[in-house]
Amino acid sequence: MACSLIGSVPFACRDSVGGIKEIKIKAYTSLLNATNDFVETSGVIAIGTGSRSSWYTYYVEKETASITDTANNNIQNGTSFMQTELKFIWNKLSVTLRNEFNVLRQTPVWIAFRDQNDAYWLMGTYAGADITAGILMTGTARGDRSGAEITFTSKETTPIMSISAATYATLVTV
Repeated sequence: MACSLIGSVPFACRDSVGGIKEIKIKAYTSLLNATNDFVETSGVIAIGTGSRSSWYTYYVEKETASITDTANNNIQNGTSFMQTELKFIWNKLSVTLRNEFNVLRQTPVWIAFRDQNDAYWLMGTYAGADITAGILMTGTARGDRSGAEITFTSKETTPIMSISAATYATLVTV
């Protein structure tokens, strides 16, 4: 069966900027919860009320966080998946930072984030995202970073999903 293209992409205005403003993270509970509480319509996810609590907000320094969503296609095997990587930095090494890093590296998570263009995205929708690289550091010189560099990776069958600003706003700690 041939795949149909969905339409053309118009020439874009040059008003886009790179980077991430804010990240929200929640422990991934199960595929069943994702299937029941995350409803996709044309690449946009609506999140049911049962999955809107227990999200933790992480503020990131300007120009220190990025996401890449890479297509992985194997023509010979007929397989295709997307690998998404979120990289970000926390400054100032502390016991609190060490403890948060230690917990996050032990469990898959869902990651919602707001980019610099005020678009909202969800990573790890159906399989969760995991820390695949991370380093705690003190730096050497006085101007070096003391803190952490972290990479989360997820593998899904589709690119990262969009969520509305209204949905993102309902993802709370309570």
